[in-house]
Amino acid sequence: GTRFEEIAWRGLRLGKYPDARGREAEWLEDQLRLRHKATGSFERQLSDGSWVLTTDRRMTNGATAGLQVDISVLKAAQAALRESEQHLDRAQEIAGIGSWEVDVRTGLRVWSKELYRIRGLLDDEDTRTVEGLARFTHPDDNPKFYTWLEALKQGISRDPIEYRIIRPDGQARIVRAEGRPVINTNGEINKIAGTLQDITERRRTEQQLDVALNNLTQGVCFFDGARQLILANQ
Repeated sequence: GTRFEEIAWRGLRLGKYPDARGREAEWLEDQLRLRHKATGSFERQLSDGSWVLTTDRRMTNGATAGLQVDISVLKAAQAALRESEQHLDRAQEIAGIGSWEVDVRTGLRVWSKELYRIRGLLDDEDTRTVEGLARFTHPDDNPKFYTWLEALKQGISRDPIEYRIIRPDGQARIVRAEGRPVINTNGEINKIAGTLQDITERRRTEQQLDVALNNLTQGVCFFDGARQLILANQ
């Protein structure tokens, strides 16, 4: 026989609702309005750190049916996932390597934040497909890039590929992509996944070294520990 308003006030007096502190009257008014509408769900964290999902529905006889579910484990898992994603994002930013996935069936792709940074993009909501990658790839390199992707979709292993991307500002960059098929429990290839790294500066340095070596008046060669030739000028 207790009224909902009395139950809510009791919770306020016990300090169960951190979001109500300093605005108790306004908070109670909001709760009464939500209970009267009884048309949706909302999440709330309690003072003990737990989370509750509350759902109210109006019944045909005019009464209100309410459901409260403890979702603390779910919220903890979500927080752990966000923290893990943040760690991954920082690691990729430090290493300068982005990651990607492509759904073989739909062609939809997912990029990490670092991959967006490598490509000089903030977002590309309208082109999140394999076909949409053409606009970000140098026209001369599109054929070999899509041939490489298609082989991965068929489960054919391929060595890493180097190709040129085009940033929105028109700048061309050289990238190195690695990929592999992802097989599900039924033995089917449902995704391909891999990494992308900007190697423009590395290739520029190698070219400068090559020019410098070939401008020397002496012949120069380098051997590794196994006495195998690894570098020589003309």
